[in-house]
Amino acid sequence: ATRNVWVIGNQAIFTSGFTQGKLGFGADASLFSGLKLMGGRGMGDMVHTDPHGGGGDRLAWRYLGVYDVKARMSNTTLKYGAQLFDAPFLVPHDNRSLPATFLGASLVSADMQDLSFKAGSISKTIPRGQTALQPLHTEYGRVPFDRLTYAGGDYQYDRDTKVSLHANRAENLWDRYYFSIGHSV
Repeated sequence: ATRNVWVIGNQAIFTSGFTQGKLGFGADASLFSGLKLMGGRGMGDMVHTDPHGGGGDRLAWRYLGVYDVKARMSNTTLKYGAQLFDAPFLVPHDNRSLPATFLGASLVSADMQDLSFKAGSISKTIPRGQTALQPLHTEYGRVPFDRLTYAGGDYQYDRDTKVSLHANRAENLWDRYYFSIGHSV
């Protein structure tokens, strides 16, 4: 079997605004699809696998990659559903035809000048190369865990300098911390 593959990934994205009023509501949805242009069997997660393995011979697939409801008050947004998270521990990767999405809640706040806050908790994922929700596990060793929770913030000291501090916990597995200082010269 050849180990070369060429896949086109597509994302049809719907992002609503928020309803009028002090507390606004909205929803997001994205239809993800893939079309394999070249490649044979044995591709594993390079193209598409079903939850039990296989699927490397599939030519096309589609699924809801993102679906969430959201609420906003001032500059704070709370979302629940399958979503693309943007935190140091959950960066959307684009080295496959479609990114992984995660089921859970996220909170992003920029209500204070020069300070932003992010928090969230996830319980399942639609991994890259899959089309349905799966339990969480580590990338290396495939150790299962039930929930990943994170919180942190960024402080924009001046136009060129940003300080970030974040933490996360995978239940019964690890506590991780992230600290960075970025300065543009």
